Amino acid sequence: TLLVTATVASFVGAILTADATAAATTAVGVLSDTATPQILVSPITGRGEVGLQFSPETSSSLSGVQFYQNASNSGVTSASVWSSAGERLATVAVNPSAPIGWRTVPVDVQLEAGATYTVSVYDSNGRPPVTENAFATALTVNGLSTPVGAGVYSYAAASVFPATPS
Repeated sequence: TLLVTATVASFVGAILTADATAAATTAVGVLSDTATPQILVSPITGRGEVGLQFSPETSSSLSGVQFYQNASNSGVTSASVWSSAGERLATVAVNPSAPIGWRTVPVDVQLEAGATYTVSVYDSNGRPPVTENAFATALTVNGLSTPVGAGVYSYAAASVFPATPS
């Protein structure tokens, strides 16, 4: 399993499982499991979807969406996976009541090598954790590429495709 985590307006990421012919590996990611946001509680109060754009180098299965929850953004109610065209490929309800730290929400989506996807969470309370300029440069780590400006968001009263660069 490859763990891919990254910061956006809120910490959001993905967990990938290599195809069945690949050997199992220890979870690793763009950010360490011990990574924490620069700003634990941002002044952003609007409802919205925050996410991360990425492209896998090889076809694989997305097995989870991961995000960092702080005490103030306990309004995260869903996690979604989107195609580059904004088509929702999967969505999973999230129990908003959980301890501070990394949370993983299971999903099962087949990914094509080189295609662009977005993983996101919808937060009805706002006040997400933030790391500024987290994607000032493109990254390729553990077989996943994130473009410059990989963090995306959309302010809305309900879950929508996050298309605005953060």
